[in-house]
Amino acid sequence: MALEPAGHLHPELCCVLQVWDLKDLGLQASQRIAQAGDPLRLLTDISQNFPTLAASLSRLPANASLAAEVRSNQRSLPAGVLLLLLLLLLLLLLLLLLTQYTLHILIGLRAECNTFKP
Repeated sequence: MALEPAGHLHPELCCVLQVWDLKDLGLQASQRIAQAGDPLRLLTDISQNFPTLAASLSRLPANASLAAEVRSNQRSLPAGVLLLLLLLLLLLLLLLLLTQYTLHILIGLRAECNTFKP
């Protein structure tokens, strides 16, 4: 099922979205991406053209099992835990880079010290 930009919709189905149309829009977009033959391309297309594709996405029927899985995942990780894990990972990467940089400097200093020996 191809997504239709809002400009190509039938005039009666045009891009006016009501508040209730937005309720499951993230779930509908996720569902559409998961079903795609080339999910990365569709993810890029949706993220770059979201305003024009929102009306088309909002008409997709929401999959109850995917909605249940998303709710379960949201309950399994309390709010903010994922962010904290990401920050911890970034800190570890920074420490690794600093360690490598320090070792590189020490190796360079050692090489220079060896050139000054009589």
